[in-house]
Amino acid sequence: MTTRILSALASADEPVLLKAFPAAFPWMKFLPPGDAHAFVEEFTETARACAELGSLGALGPVIEAWRATAEIHADPALLKSLTAPLDGADHGTCPGGLQRVSPKRGDRVASPPRAAGVGCAVRRHPGG
Repeated sequence: MTTRILSALASADEPVLLKAFPAAFPWMKFLPPGDAHAFVEEFTETARACAELGSLGALGPVIEAWRATAEIHADPALLKSLTAPLDGADHGTCPGGLQRVSPKRGDRVASPPRAAGVGCAVRRHPGG
């Protein structure tokens, strides 16, 4: 029943969802407008897929990743430190190789074993 409700919710107009979601996810207040839109889009796409499978397990990671993004935006010092330009120093190879997240769908894709000036970054900033 919950998956059917989520499926119906995912079919609602996005402007309606953008107004309704902050009641369920108060931390959305800290997301820039473009990120709030991206969260609603990713949530609804994932909810549709979950409804098809009859399992809500995949929604948890989506919610937690966006909540972490909101936490970063809520702390100006943290946001500044995470968005400051890199110093260009090569900090060596990331153990196990680098991985990054595709900006379109969130799919993990392999990265080169070394990237100049990049540490062990695993998740991109959704709005950037």
